[in-house]
Amino acid sequence: MRILKEFFSLNRSERRANLFLACIIFIVIALRIFMPEKKIPLEFYTFSGMSGFPVGTSDSVYTDSGFIDPNTAGYELLISAGFSPDQALNIISYREAGGVFRKPEDLYRLYTMDSMTVRMIMPEIKIAGKNPHMSGRKGNAVVEKTDLNLSDSADLVSLPGIGPVLASRIIKYRNLLGGFVSTNQLREVYGIDSFLFNNLSGRITVDTSAVRKIYINMLDYIRHPYLIPEEAIAIRKFRKAGVRFRSVSDLVSRKIISGEKAEKLRHYFDFSY
Repeated sequence: MRILKEFFSLNRSERRANLFLACIIFIVIALRIFMPEKKIPLEFYTFSGMSGFPVGTSDSVYTDSGFIDPNTAGYELLISAGFSPDQALNIISYREAGGVFRKPEDLYRLYTMDSMTVRMIMPEIKIAGKNPHMSGRKGNAVVEKTDLNLSDSADLVSLPGIGPVLASRIIKYRNLLGGFVSTNQLREVYGIDSFLFNNLSGRITVDTSAVRKIYINMLDYIRHPYLIPEEAIAIRKFRKAGVRFRSVSDLVSRKIISGEKAEKLRHYFDFSY
């Protein structure tokens, strides 16, 4: 009663101001009660069309070898391992820019990475072929070989005849391919002539386990250097018609690609989904 008496003792403008403030407080309280905060589901961040991996998140944080390799793991596998969406994207962007993780501690280089996350996931990380230089012998001399799939720009520039421009082209082409499956593919990089390639052939190697494959039955449209637009469109048409490809032979039998091209693409297509 005392509050009401004090309220009516106020002049009209003061009463209006207090009523307005009370209404605001009531609305805020009502919104907090009847509209609780909603969390965005993990699936919201999934964009398999970009990465080439199947929709959904995996319950397992392991690869075939039993560990996560940040040089090859896809977006969803990184998420399932415990990385945040921003951290997973940062790892992929770092790789696409030519970055290579040689040891788990290299994750600290990324601006989105915090020490707690790295320490938590560290036991699950194992980097395959983490040294981009492999030793071989040529006569009595030991020759260090540079892995085209694991090397960064600095590693490539250390090769004879490779400068920053060629190193950048090699990394860009590697990203477009999904990785090299043969050292001979280096010939396909603009600026690598036969003379330069012959000088490099004894110094380079490829770790094919680092190759990223495309889930051909999951994507709406496939982009790859070995596919021309007409072939990619033909694949999309068959997929929309309900066709599920089981091997590169299916693509050849449907006259989408040639046998010669199938031999190249078989290293990059995954038909398991």
